[in-house]
Amino acid sequence: MSSLSLLAKRAVFRLSPELAWRLAAWWSSDAAFELRLARALADPNRIGIDIGGSWGLFAAALGRRVGQLHIVEPNPEKVEFLRATFGTRHVIHAMALSDMAGEVALHIPDASSALATIEARNPANTARGRNVMVRRDRLDALNLAPVGFIKMDVEGHEAAALAGAEELLRRDHPTLLVEMEERHRPGGVRVTIGWLEERGYRAFMLDAGQLRDAAEFEPEFDQPAFGPKDPRPTHYINDFLFIPRVDEGAQMARLAALGISPLVAASSRLR
Repeated sequence: MSSLSLLAKRAVFRLSPELAWRLAAWWSSDAAFELRLARALADPNRIGIDIGGSWGLFAAALGRRVGQLHIVEPNPEKVEFLRATFGTRHVIHAMALSDMAGEVALHIPDASSALATIEARNPANTARGRNVMVRRDRLDALNLAPVGFIKMDVEGHEAAALAGAEELLRRDHPTLLVEMEERHRPGGVRVTIGWLEERGYRAFMLDAGQLRDAAEFEPEFDQPAFGPKDPRPTHYINDFLFIPRVDEGAQMARLAALGISPLVAASSRLR
């Protein structure tokens, strides 16, 4: 993103978070579908968590759809921006989530702060940029009230962040919307899908306004490799929805109300 567009993005968020997320949905059909799902599946009576809050897109869309919103963001610049934008409306945690407590280096590539990561196996750690020491801890250590929805975007650190939330997942069975990419951690997508399925979740991938069974995920087709200066391929899946089987009926009903059927047969896949 250019400096001009980033400045414009910050200005709109500061002016009106509600306007910002609606403009994002208007600009991108993929963003519109993600935000639509998140708003429909969030539980208004329980806590929502935005892990990897960035500039506040999901926070703006979810803020009035959950009982209380917690935003987790390790980048100090973005934490400052989130606090200035949302004030005390939401609970903001200046930290990274992992499977252990302590301090860790957050690598922020010069090319894009959106690629900042604490994942040691993420190739982005070798990109030109800077390291900032940040606090890390387990989500379980926050001792939150019941949680109904979690959005997670942690640039390859999904496995550790989820492991640090295992007690919460078993207790509350929240619906999860997780961004995952093979380029951030090779093999990590299927590992995380399997880990969550073993813990009672049904996995789907977001594909051009549809939900497909995540068992159909094929890295070579669904996440084709591209260079650092290349545009992302037209067909590229990096968002996954995990619905707890204990609440599957209710969540499927909410999807049906949106006109979304997650049962897309493998034979209907277009090559």
